Amino acid sequence: MTLNNLSRVRHFAADKGRGMMWMLSVFTVLVLFASHAFAQANSTVTGIITDPSGALVAGASIQLSDPATGVTRTTISDSSGLYSIAGLNAANYVMKVTANGFEGYTKKGIVVNISASFRVDVALTVGSTSQTVTVEADSRTANQRPQRNQPGNAGHGCQRQPA
Repeated sequence: MTLNNLSRVRHFAADKGRGMMWMLSVFTVLVLFASHAFAQANSTVTGIITDPSGALVAGASIQLSDPATGVTRTTISDSSGLYSIAGLNAANYVMKVTANGFEGYTKKGIVVNISASFRVDVALTVGSTSQTVTVEADSRTANQRPQRNQPGNAGHGCQRQPA
């Protein structure tokens, strides 16, 4: 084998190695992208729709929208007032609820994370559907539990009001 032929063999082997590395890199990126895309669309928002007395509201229309993408999902509460919207991507959503005999309800800033279930219960107000109650969610306090009056908790929780 001449020196010229040996040089060609080395270049071919090097080119083949670079090509394999490039194909492996592309494959890895595609697998990561596909798994990331799949992982996002598996969150759920559920809840119960009630009236001011706590009675269940069947047949309420629930609309969950992502203003960033324009994607909207809708469902109807069942006979137990329950609803569930599954297959959601991680995003900040706006929820609108309407039912005959009740004011419209809008809640903005519902933060949905990847691979999680979130509960958003709604208490509708009796009135005309042309009226709307809007609630701005605060992600810092959305999952906090109410605190009871305890020593060192002055100003938090339930307090007795003068009669």
